[in-house]
Amino acid sequence: MTDWAHMGKLEKTVRVSCAVAMAAKLVECVRREDVIGATICSLSAVAALGLEAGEIRAVLSALERTASEGEA
Repeated sequence: MTDWAHMGKLEKTVRVSCAVAMAAKLVECVRREDVIGATICSLSAVAALGLEAGEIRAVLSALERTASEGEA
């Protein structure tokens, strides 16, 4: 994960702005029921905040487990 303590204000602002923009786009995709677009937007928002690929995969795995337990 990205170390936010060593980041400058400008970089923090850019990262948060990108995440917020992707979250807004995510809402649009959900309203249109565009699953692929929603997935891309959510992963992009998480990546903008500084999670690395392995951490994103772990989050997705946890979400999948939670969803499958909820269906059972």
